[in-house]
Amino acid sequence: MTARCAAATLCWAVIPALPALLFLPIGGRASQHVAGSLNKSVVRLARSENGYDAVLIFHLASRTLSLRVEPKAETRGTPLPMSGRLDLWRPLLGQLFQQRPGVDSYLLTVGEYPELAGRIAVAAACSGKWNPQTGQPHIGNASKALKALLDDPSLYRELDSFFDAMGYRTSIDSAEGIVLCPWKQFSENGAHLPCRAKLESESLMPCGASLVFRLVKKAVP
Repeated sequence: MTARCAAATLCWAVIPALPALLFLPIGGRASQHVAGSLNKSVVRLARSENGYDAVLIFHLASRTLSLRVEPKAETRGTPLPMSGRLDLWRPLLGQLFQQRPGVDSYLLTVGEYPELAGRIAVAAACSGKWNPQTGQPHIGNASKALKALLDDPSLYRELDSFFDAMGYRTSIDSAEGIVLCPWKQFSENGAHLPCRAKLESESLMPCGASLVFRLVKKAVP
């Protein structure tokens, strides 16, 4: 299933509603909270800094890790780049990994990833495997084609390098609900194709999806 995208800002996978949580303050240079849930199958950590709330939710049974950043009123506007989001999540992830050293793999969603839309569109166009009139792959299923495209970790290089430094390899686990964008959405903002592919302003390219990443702990030498 595909959808047209009216803006470069994308929405990704959403996890089910969680039970009510009780927040207990802990120390730190930023306002920081650790959640104690009545449902012990869910861990929630949160912190606030520089006008943003960073949230980590971990479902123990499925080993699904959901990260998101929510801007406060004074910082709404241009989306925070992924590098800034990772800086906000770093203390929360460090705490989770330290508390649960036996977990060797996670499924991961990261909410908004501002840089990814244009990278996907350019990669799809240069691959020659997508029809610019329909926004569909020439052969096969769109979800599988996008997942294959995202086998290149340079498209999500911020995540890849960040988790590599934390001892995990990052890969794409699934891509569903493909979003299509007209090429003019990116060309009008200065995007260009580093290949011989030619796109018209109204050409359609995949630019996002509900993405689930996989983190696997690297073997210690």
